[in-house]
Amino acid sequence: MSFNYKSRNVLVLEDALATKRLLEYMLKELNFSPISSETRDDFLEAYNSNDYYAAILDNNVPYNFGGICERDVGVNLAYNLLREPGMRVALHTGEDLGSRIPEFKNIGLRYFQKPVLIRDLGDFLNYPKVD
Repeated sequence: MSFNYKSRNVLVLEDALATKRLLEYMLKELNFSPISSETRDDFLEAYNSNDYYAAILDNNVPYNFGGICERDVGVNLAYNLLREPGMRVALHTGEDLGSRIPEFKNIGLRYFQKPVLIRDLGDFLNYPKVD
């Protein structure tokens, strides 16, 4: 489907079960509906099958079930997702990518080091997007 600014769906790409559950819990507390995927392929299927308001991406995830984690999967997806005007995209990773923050800001990508605080997640989702 496509981006819809009225949607309450948030696409989540996270392969670590505990982190995925925490994100799902926080999103529900913020009155959003998480649509979670553990691999890039499942994320793309969810992306093509649902309307959505935002995406939260882990950076290093497998392409498919049983695969090994690949670097920068989240960043590569973000570059494509951010082509949609109004789309909110955050990179949520345990990897320290602080040196790339200027690059991320330049494309409109929010960066959260794990674990994100619910307050910061709420700010990302509920306030006007600043490009």
